[in-house]
Amino acid sequence: MFALLRRSFFAALALVAAASAQDVDRSRGAIPENPPLMRWQRALADAEAARTASAQPLLICVNMDSEAASERLAHGRYTTAAFAELAQGFVAVIASPDRHTPKDYDEQGKRVPCPRFGCVTCGEHIAIEPVLFAKYFKENRVAPRHMGVGSDGNELFDIFLTNDFALIDAALKEHGKPRSDAPSPFDSRAREQEEAKYVTADRAGRAGLLEAAARAAHRPYDLVRLGLRDADAGLRGLARQALAATATPAAQSLLIALLDDEPDRQARAALVPVLRKVADDKPETALALRVHAAMTQSAKVLDSGKWLAALRVAEPEPTLPDEDLDARLDELGTKAAASDATAAVIVEFGATTLRFARERIAAGKDAQFLLSDAEHAADKALAKDGKNVRAHALRAELAQMLGQRDVAAKHARASLPALLAASEVATTQAGLVLAGLAEGGAQAIYAAEGKEAEWDGELLSEADAAYTVLATHPAGSAAQASAHADMLAFLGLHGCARHALTRALRRFGTDTALHERFRKHVIATRGAAALTHAYAELGVDASDVPSHQWFAGYAELVLAEHHKRQGDNQPASAAYGRSAEAFLRSQRDNPAYAESAAWYAAMAQAGRARVSLDLGDLAAAGRLIVEGIKRLPAVAEQEDGLGRTPLFTLKQILEQCAAKELVEVRGEIERELSTAVPGVWAKATGG
Repeated sequence: MFALLRRSFFAALALVAAASAQDVDRSRGAIPENPPLMRWQRALADAEAARTASAQPLLICVNMDSEAASERLAHGRYTTAAFAELAQGFVAVIASPDRHTPKDYDEQGKRVPCPRFGCVTCGEHIAIEPVLFAKYFKENRVAPRHMGVGSDGNELFDIFLTNDFALIDAALKEHGKPRSDAPSPFDSRAREQEEAKYVTADRAGRAGLLEAAARAAHRPYDLVRLGLRDADAGLRGLARQALAATATPAAQSLLIALLDDEPDRQARAALVPVLRKVADDKPETALALRVHAAMTQSAKVLDSGKWLAALRVAEPEPTLPDEDLDARLDELGTKAAASDATAAVIVEFGATTLRFARERIAAGKDAQFLLSDAEHAADKALAKDGKNVRAHALRAELAQMLGQRDVAAKHARASLPALLAASEVATTQAGLVLAGLAEGGAQAIYAAEGKEAEWDGELLSEADAAYTVLATHPAGSAAQASAHADMLAFLGLHGCARHALTRALRRFGTDTALHERFRKHVIATRGAAALTHAYAELGVDASDVPSHQWFAGYAELVLAEHHKRQGDNQPASAAYGRSAEAFLRSQRDNPAYAESAAWYAAMAQAGRARVSLDLGDLAAAGRLIVEGIKRLPAVAEQEDGLGRTPLFTLKQILEQCAAKELVEVRGEIERELSTAVPGVWAKATGG
């Protein structure tokens, strides 16, 4: 089971999105028309601490969607000032198993209150239910329920499964006590004030709040979360320190989320011991610890720092001289077949055979027999001298070519240190040996996870180190960079995956598959709105600016359609505008992009026209649709990501102009299109 809990977000994204949508759809009818007025505490531990400070009794409320009495309470009693005033005599908590928002925090780390209950997040009212059940409910899980517990821990009342709300009112009147004047830092109201201060404070004020949080006793994790999402790196550092200083088991999920999003090895190394200190005994927590601990360790057989340093000064791999490989193989084959042949001679024969095989493969010819001969030579050399690193390197290289990932990784471990020592880090062979270690380790992890079995963290350390070196190796590829990001994402290492993709895009800036992975990653981990900033960061040091502009334009188009699906017309219009501008800049700066850039710029303009139509601005809609279609008439009947064509939008604009008697707007559209693109105009008007 635990193997599925941290699987790749690429695989799980659609499921998560669908589940969130279902949760929201299922509960839409359960959202009160009036705002909830009850003051709830965020966790039972907070409520009990606030109860001690205030000497007030505890009020436990249980609610559930689609249950008649619960609906009346949520829509009625909990939204009235009279009931909220009665409840002020208590420290109140709410438990409900149903989710009403897809997430508890936005991209800036701000809380997203539950619309049904207010002030608590859905995650909080869901998480508190099993804790309350274990401590107070006496094996009786029912809703609705209202229970009072005195400051001495004794039950004051327990009212459940009743439609007579007067009983609840009477109990609240009888047992409620005035609140102490001294505010408790555990109280949710004090926490909200503290978090609101952070949002409005300047840098010095925010730093002061985070420094105070590091000394707090009230688990200030939502304040810390704001600091962790701050744009200021120094404030993020203070937030990490505060989290490390105050961490309790309640901070476990925040710690794991922070580690998952952390690309820096040193920052991770400082937090892993904190997680170990507060971790529970669940299998998924053990897996998270294994993953993050592995990412703080250096691979034993591959010092990526030394390899990267060696690659920076390495000479290009020398071009081998042309020679008669048939004659050379005959000569070496005779020497290798001799009874006294050394391992070195046999390896030379195997390497030459492999070279011949590569030439045949490049020419589109069968080379299986040569690969088999080379494999046999490597095995024979190892039989003579099991420590011959050249033989191990040759065997790793062959195994990688033959798809024998576990064999390639085994021999890579034996040969990589020697390749570094011999200054052969930049060779094609070294690249294949590195790939063998990387892909072999990843395959072993996937296989273990598929069987729900534990795996050695060294596998991850090795694979990550090998992929990291391949990211700058002359033989490294975009496909390997994608595989690296996939492995990291599979294990929940979102920050490392983002770093790997960003690094890869700086090298392979025109690789479509890499850009698709990058967009999916940003959407899954930071939200679609983060695409604009993500591509702006990529563009800071882009070597191929026109290519970057093209992909940035496409990302904005994806964002625009996302906003349109959500019904957010103004952000959609802005994103469509940025998309068109980026495509046009790409078209201007490199004629090679002219055709595709013009196509997508036209589609973006048509998208903006659709938004203007939906906003009722027919003049703007007409101007934009004319611009889009005139720019490239061929897009008129091309569906966008929302299943609509520019021609369809044009027809609707004309229909609205007729309905509202906007003769001038329609006339302007006709003047622009009837002559410039008569075929499109005829289809739009039925002519």
